[in-house]
Amino acid sequence: MGMVGEIPGIRRNPHLHWINFAAFFTMFSEGWKLPPSAMGDVRVGYFLIPPLFISLVYFLKGVYLPRAFTAGFLILIAASVFNVFQGKNQFPLLLKQIIGIYLNAVCFYMILKANNWDVRPLFRMYLAFCIPLGYFAIAQEIAFMLGIEPIYNLSWLFPDYGLAISGEVLLRVRTILPEPAFFGLAMIPAFFAAIHSLMGHENRFLSPMNSLAVMAGLACSFSSIAYIGVGVCLILLMINLKKFRHLILICTVLPMLAILAYNSVEDFRTRIDATINYLDQSESLEDLNLSNFALFSNMHVAFMSFKENPLFGSGLGSHKVSYNRHIGEVVDLEKSKNLLNKEDANSLFFRLVSETGLAGIFLFFFFLFKFRISKDADPTNRLWVINNAIMALLILRLIRFGHYFDLGFFLLFWMYYAVHLETRTLKAAKASKPRSEIQIATVTG
Repeated sequence: MGMVGEIPGIRRNPHLHWINFAAFFTMFSEGWKLPPSAMGDVRVGYFLIPPLFISLVYFLKGVYLPRAFTAGFLILIAASVFNVFQGKNQFPLLLKQIIGIYLNAVCFYMILKANNWDVRPLFRMYLAFCIPLGYFAIAQEIAFMLGIEPIYNLSWLFPDYGLAISGEVLLRVRTILPEPAFFGLAMIPAFFAAIHSLMGHENRFLSPMNSLAVMAGLACSFSSIAYIGVGVCLILLMINLKKFRHLILICTVLPMLAILAYNSVEDFRTRIDATINYLDQSESLEDLNLSNFALFSNMHVAFMSFKENPLFGSGLGSHKVSYNRHIGEVVDLEKSKNLLNKEDANSLFFRLVSETGLAGIFLFFFFLFKFRISKDADPTNRLWVINNAIMALLILRLIRFGHYFDLGFFLLFWMYYAVHLETRTLKAAKASKPRSEIQIATVTG
């Protein structure tokens, strides 16, 4: 559908629907992985990026990437090369990150260009994956209770499909994704849209039934990061809505949900208790559960690396090298043999601290706050939902998952930016024409 004020670009390609499908398929296909090798964790979705990239180059007749992003990326690469010569990074690790970041950044940027910066068909495609996964998550939980193994245990489809149990009673659902935390995180933008839809607003993205399915499916993950994401979504809604009845509702529901999660979800309670015990020094790092150990050990290593290279860090891909150099200063290696998540620092924030220093941290937070759209600034009364839904996910990525290009990171990254671009264009069109001539297109969900 055309839009007044849309950004000049190519005409919508007739194959665009399938290009959008392929883009999100790379995000939701990460449960399929190659066997462990020297290349590390290689997911089948990685092999979809090159043909998608080639198709986009053919349709768009060129390769596109913003100059500001390119300049920042080149500066980080130069600093990373310097650290290779200083012995703080390794060239194969750096090269893997350069290729991965570049291909993903360019490919998904061109997806937005191919869509003429209209994020709504892309967000609808994202929801087209999340809605059936929400229903399937519920089905897996029920199948686990009834003992129907082929539904809840997909080891017949995914060779390394492991099961995680919550409290020895319920399944921590992962659907087709690598682990429950991956599934919970991938569903967070859909959860934001679901809450918005259920609150009775215009321009809903989801029906009430589908909204409940998304919310219930996410709950079945019993993932700590997903439950934190619920809180982030409610806070962002509270900031945007600015209505007394909504403030009262969210301020009441948020602590109730936190208490309910703490008392009913063993995994969530264990991690909260372990964090408190570690911070008040009643429990040592070596005695923590694996999740908390991964978090705090990588945190210590990241800040050790930061102290050595505060401006630009130790270079892209270097956290593994920093981890191997410093972990012996953090834990007693005789007591702790499980050295976890050293490739991605367990958290995007810690990885940025370790590998890119103040430069990378500043650029990420500048991007996050510069391109956020509030409800009041949205002439469509719809785009702000997409923008804030993605912001919730980007905030969670800072807390968990330091990988630079898993779970469609750059696809959502550019969608977040595109909402700002489209909103600015619509507002400029509105300012330049009489009100009677302005028609801002909205698309129902």
